[in-house]
Amino acid sequence: MPRLVMSLLVACSLSAATNAWSATTQTMPVSLTAFVQSGEQFDIRLKADERLLCQLKHVSRTASPAPVQCQFELPINTKSLSIVGWHGEIETKVGLNRKPPSSQKWPLIDFSPLIDALVRSKAPLAQQLANYAQAEQALLRPLDEGPSLFLQPRRQDARPAIDEAERRLGYDLPADYQELISSYEAIRLADAWVVPPKQLGTIGSLLQQQPDPPAMDLLDRRLGELYKRATLLFRTVGPDLAGLAYLPASGRGCFATAAMYWVDQNALDAPDLQLNGKQCMTFSEALRRQIFDRGVQKLSQQAQAQGKLAIDRQATRLQLLLQFGSPDRFNPALSTYWAWQ
Repeated sequence: MPRLVMSLLVACSLSAATNAWSATTQTMPVSLTAFVQSGEQFDIRLKADERLLCQLKHVSRTASPAPVQCQFELPINTKSLSIVGWHGEIETKVGLNRKPPSSQKWPLIDFSPLIDALVRSKAPLAQQLANYAQAEQALLRPLDEGPSLFLQPRRQDARPAIDEAERRLGYDLPADYQELISSYEAIRLADAWVVPPKQLGTIGSLLQQQPDPPAMDLLDRRLGELYKRATLLFRTVGPDLAGLAYLPASGRGCFATAAMYWVDQNALDAPDLQLNGKQCMTFSEALRRQIFDRGVQKLSQQAQAQGKLAIDRQATRLQLLLQFGSPDRFNPALSTYWAWQ
């Protein structure tokens, strides 16, 4: 994708007739950003169920072309988006038997049930995950894909295992982790899982169990202390240690409570503090972010690979990205820009 150097807002060509939605039609604001390589041009019309939304025409002559943007209102009940037009090199002319307009269509799939469960819901974490898993199952049918989230309900009391883990670590585990573990025996997400209490240990001790343990004494003192205390609550599958690490209260600011880090055995000198704005994420927030990245975004990519477009019909604003392939043929790629909220 070309580097986003500046944003060029291009007026959308909309006729009053084609854009006159019914007063009772619910719409949502949409921003479409089109990227084109230097030395290329395009002339396209974007339609919702064959009704014109906007027209973009652009010629890119600069070495670092800016993206082209169009803003419009999209009816909530739209079933498909389509693009009619052409794309080619600057010297290419549109004419009979040379560069005729082409078209491409994307049926829409509504991902709002996933976002409702994961982002907008105020339910406890265990219920949010149950709602997400149910919504995901419904969406998987048209995509013909397997689920990313697997939940195994708990049959035995988790309290003894939690108490033992806390004695072993020397501090209390976060309440939202305890609530989740008390509801489910196993929580798997794609190529990762929530670590059960019996398998918890400090990152330092886990690293020493690796076939080729890293030299911890070479790390900065502050990092060494982090790995001596923190524990992985969420871990990826694979021989190397990587996942979400929980560090209990250790200082001022957001560290006065606790902090979550993304830790990778291959980058121990650069643990990634998980932030929500300027605030440290809780375990619940960090885990839901992982589900968003490994579930929602992956499913969106799978939909795109099948010629469909995933959108959130309940979003306050929808952001669409349009990219062009080779100028030799009309092959636009339309996708949704998903951002953790």
